[in-house]
Amino acid sequence: MTEKAGISGTILLLLSAFMLTGVAPAAEPGQLEVRNYTTPGNLESPHDIGCIPLSAASPKYNPVDLYRGAKLCLNSGRYQEAFALIGLANAYGRFDMLRVADRTAHQAVTMARMEVFRDTPDAVKSELSAVVAKNSDNAEKRADLCRELRRLGHPTYYPRYMVQHGMAAFMQRGGEELVGAFDKNKAWSDVLNTYAKCA
Repeated sequence: MTEKAGISGTILLLLSAFMLTGVAPAAEPGQLEVRNYTTPGNLESPHDIGCIPLSAASPKYNPVDLYRGAKLCLNSGRYQEAFALIGLANAYGRFDMLRVADRTAHQAVTMARMEVFRDTPDAVKSELSAVVAKNSDNAEKRADLCRELRRLGHPTYYPRYMVQHGMAAFMQRGGEELVGAFDKNKAWSDVLNTYAKCA
């Protein structure tokens, strides 16, 4: 990416943040009133899955469902289950970024992760980081995760949580929500091989 393209992308993100936050003048001169505007379905979590092992996960669970489940795992000290659910959530989020047409919606995965884990204590984050590092250095653990990703396959849910997060939904522009002629099998293979490094 060129420096100019990087600057343009930054401006777009700042503009998106400004419009979605809805900063408007307050009654008092020199002050700002912050209003949070959202669209129905934005970052929604249709399934309350609890802290489950990856073997009990389903391709109908979106990343927000999975992050919320991982948070419950962290709360109960089940770091390995949290690691696995976060791994699946990240892979499904990457897949959704390939199929959702509105590029401003792609930040939904990062925003959902930030929202769910916002109040996680630093000590818990440090422990999770240690588990991630340990699993990353363990070929057997990586292979186990990849095996589960292959078994589960690509998501079967409609990515409403992401579609409704974008500027197109916010501005009610209409148009195609998903990429046309999307090859889900090829996209999932790309996620596994390039993003999850399961080649």
